[in-house]
Amino acid sequence: MGNSLGRLRTRREFLDVTSQENKIVTKSFIIFSKFRNSHVSSNILIGYTVSGKIGNAVLRNKAKRRLRAAAKNIIKQKGVPGTNYVIVARNKITRIPFESLENDLIYALQQLSLT
Repeated sequence: MGNSLGRLRTRREFLDVTSQENKIVTKSFIIFSKFRNSHVSSNILIGYTVSGKIGNAVLRNKAKRRLRAAAKNIIKQKGVPGTNYVIVARNKITRIPFESLENDLIYALQQLSLT
């Protein structure tokens, strides 16, 4: 599909997406989605949240890097154009294999497209 990925930048954008009931919980993250009016832009916008509960700065940065890499590979191909996504990292994200993280993301996107 080759959609372009953009970033959610403001707190308001994050809250707008996370206030929706479209969410899927996996063992490594929680993903929220909100469909925008696709006539405005067909870009997929994505935001990442990694709290201090994950660990120190090194672990939080590792979690963000892993989320960005998985999103670049998976959401770009399987994401719905005109949708905003917010991914909130959970504690296991730094301890699971990257392939498992990608499989979780594929599963979550399939479940979100059904809702």
